[in-house]
Amino acid sequence: MRTLTTAICCCLLAQVAAISEAYFAPNSTGIKFQNGFERVYIQPFVFNGFRVRASLLRDPTGSELSALIDPPLEGPEKGKSAGLAHDQVVRYGNASRPIRNGNMVVVEISKTGLLAFYRVEFDGSRSLLTSEFNDTKALVPRYYVQDFRSSSFEATFSFASSPDELFFGAGQQACCKDHTVNKKGQVYDLINFNSNVPIPVYMSSKGYLQFFNVASQGRLEFSDYRTRFVSSETTVVDYYITAAEPGDFDTLQKQYTAATGRQPTPPDFALGFQQSKLPERFVKEKVPVSLIVVDFFAWKFQGDWSFDPEFWPDPAGMAATVKKLTGAEMMVSLWPSVEDNSVNYKILQEDGLLETTRDGPGVSDSFNDVYTRNIDSTNPAAREFLYGQLISRIPYARTFAQYFVGTQEAAGKAYPWLHQQAIQEGFNNLTETNDPTTCQHMSLTRSTFAGGQRFCSYLWSGDTDSRFDVLAQQITAGVSMAASGISSWTLDIGGFSGLNVSTSEYISLRYQLVPYVKKLFQKLQATGSSILRPLYFDFSSDSFVGNATVTNDPLVTKQYMFGPRLLVAPVTVAGASKKDVYLPQLSSSMVKNGFHWTHWWSGRSFGQGNITIAIDAPLDQIPVFYLGSKDNILSGNI
Repeated sequence: MRTLTTAICCCLLAQVAAISEAYFAPNSTGIKFQNGFERVYIQPFVFNGFRVRASLLRDPTGSELSALIDPPLEGPEKGKSAGLAHDQVVRYGNASRPIRNGNMVVVEISKTGLLAFYRVEFDGSRSLLTSEFNDTKALVPRYYVQDFRSSSFEATFSFASSPDELFFGAGQQACCKDHTVNKKGQVYDLINFNSNVPIPVYMSSKGYLQFFNVASQGRLEFSDYRTRFVSSETTVVDYYITAAEPGDFDTLQKQYTAATGRQPTPPDFALGFQQSKLPERFVKEKVPVSLIVVDFFAWKFQGDWSFDPEFWPDPAGMAATVKKLTGAEMMVSLWPSVEDNSVNYKILQEDGLLETTRDGPGVSDSFNDVYTRNIDSTNPAAREFLYGQLISRIPYARTFAQYFVGTQEAAGKAYPWLHQQAIQEGFNNLTETNDPTTCQHMSLTRSTFAGGQRFCSYLWSGDTDSRFDVLAQQITAGVSMAASGISSWTLDIGGFSGLNVSTSEYISLRYQLVPYVKKLFQKLQATGSSILRPLYFDFSSDSFVGNATVTNDPLVTKQYMFGPRLLVAPVTVAGASKKDVYLPQLSSSMVKNGFHWTHWWSGRSFGQGNITIAIDAPLDQIPVFYLGSKDNILSGNI
C-alpha cells in the first residue's frame, strides 16, 4: 500500500511539475506595436524576462550592434534565435493581451501602448515592478528627437520609481567623489574615460534588473519618482528587463548573464600575484609572482605594437628567462593609438582602418607631444589586422570620433568591448580554440561595456592615487561593477602612483586562497554569481544592512563579502590602528550550518552577528572575518 501511495504521489508531482512548466512557459512569441512613426517589439527573453526594442519609421533590422546574445545561454528560446518574432500586431488605440514569461508579465496600461511590468507571486497575485512613466505634466515616456538628415535619433525613456526604491549597479563610477552603493538620487554620464566605466544596467530592491542594450553616450538618472535613460544617438532603443524575488540578486545576475554572457574561468596564473617590476627582485626576496606586466612605452612609436629593439633585443628569450626564474607569464601593455611614424600607420590609413573625425584630419588625441589616431576596433577588418598584435589598452573618450559602426555619440561605449573582442578573436585563431567556458589567456582592460564579462579579459579600475579616500572609493566602485555583471575586476595594488610598499604577507595569503578563488570563478562561469559581493547581496534580511544601504552608510558600504565565506573591511583612514566593523546577522540556514563570524588573524569568534565591533587593524592585518572552518575555506570549499 505504501509503495502504491508513493507511486501515486510521484505521478501527481510529475503532473503538477509538467503543468507548472507549461503554465510558466511564454504564452506568446511577442508583440509588435505600431504607433504611426514608432514601432515597438516586446518579446519573452531568457527565463522571467523580456526584451523590448523601439525604432522610428522602420523596423529594427535585428542585426544592430548588441551586447545581448541571441539565442541566449538559458531560457525558453535557448538554442534558437528569437530574432524579431511576434504573433501579435497591435495598432494605436488597440490593446494587446498580456504576455507571461515565467514569473514576469508585461501588459499595456493604456491603449496608447504604455507598458507595465509585473512579477507573478506564489499565490498568483501580481506585484508592479515598474511601468513606463506617465504624467500629464511630463514628457511622454518614450520621447524622441530626430534630425531627418539621418535615420538615427536622440531618445529619452522614462520609468516609474518610488522614493523608497533602491538601485544598484550602473557600472564603475570614479567621478565626483561618488561613494555610493545605492544609486538613488544619482545622475551618471554614459561616457567612458580613465577610471570611469558607467554601464546602463541596474538592479532594483523591488526585485528586477533592467539593462539598456545601447552603446551610445547619454545619461542615467535615478530621481525619486522617475528613472530615465537618455541616448544621445541611436537607431534602436533596446532594453532587457528580468525579475526575481526581492533580495534575490544572484538570480537576477544569473538571468542577466544568460542574456549577455558569462565569464570564462581564468588560467591559473591569473589567480596569483601580478606586478610590473623587475622579476630578479622577486627571486631574491623569495616572493611568489605569477604575472609580470611590461607596461607602456616599451615600443618605439605608438602603433608599432612591438618592442623597441634597441632596448628589447630578445623578447622571447626574456620571457623564457622570466618563466624559468619565477614561473611567471608575461603580459604586454599596448595602446590603440597610432602615430604617423609607426610602421603600421600607412597601411592602416590606406585601408581605412583608423577612426576618423567629423572635421576630417582624424587626430583624436595627443600624448608625449605626439598627435595620434586610434585603430578602429569596431571595423572587423581592423580587428583582423590586430589578430597578430593583441593590443590591450583602452582609450579616453573622443567626442568627435567616427567609427565603422557609427559616431562616438552613437556607439562609442562599445569601442572597448569590441577591442576586447579583437583580442579574444586573435587568441582563438592563434590557439585554434573557441571554448566559451575557459581561458588559456587573459587580457587586462581598463574599460568595457555590458557583456565584456564573456571575454577572457578582466577589468582594472584605472590609474588611482595612493590615498585612503581613493581606496575607499574603490570599494564602492568594485561592488557596483559586480552588481553590473562584471565580477572579474581588480585594481592597482597600492595605487598607480604615490606609494611603494611591500605586501609580502598578503601575497602569501593570496596564494593560500587560490583554491577558494578558483571555485568562485567556476561558480561565476556556471551561474553568473558575483564574487565581490556588497553586503545587501547576502544579508538583505538584516535591517541594519538594509537601512545603512539606503543612506550609503560607510560602516556597511565600505565592507564587502569575497565569495560567500569571507567578509573584508579595509581600513580607509590614514594612520588608523583600529577599525569599526559591522558583522551582519546570519541567516537561519547559516546558523543551521554552525556558522559564526571568526576573526581571520586572531581566531576569535564574534557569534552570529548583528553587532558592531572595534577590531585591531595594524598595517599587516586587514580586518577579515570568515564563516565556517578556515581550513575548509583554504581547501576551496565555497
